[in-house]
Amino acid sequence: MEKDNKILLGKLLGEIYRLQKNTSEMAFSASFGQRYGLLNGFEDAIDHELEMIGFVSQDELNNVGKILDEVFFRRIENGKFQRVL
Repeated sequence: MEKDNKILLGKLLGEIYRLQKNTSEMAFSASFGQRYGLLNGFEDAIDHELEMIGFVSQDELNNVGKILDEVFFRRIENGKFQRVL
């Protein structure tokens, strides 16, 4: 994710959490420190929050792809799979 987009997303999340804090009807779990970090572009706070909401990094995706490619192509070589493409 580009750095500018990540910072923008963090600031948006910080604003959402700040608004939730002021609404008595909503359950709220973000601390003052989390909101401050998000609103002020602290990359560590943003990374932590993205990990908590299920962010999958490009490196993780590439690693899984390599493993699945190896399994898939090994089975094609052994004749257990047929190529559809």
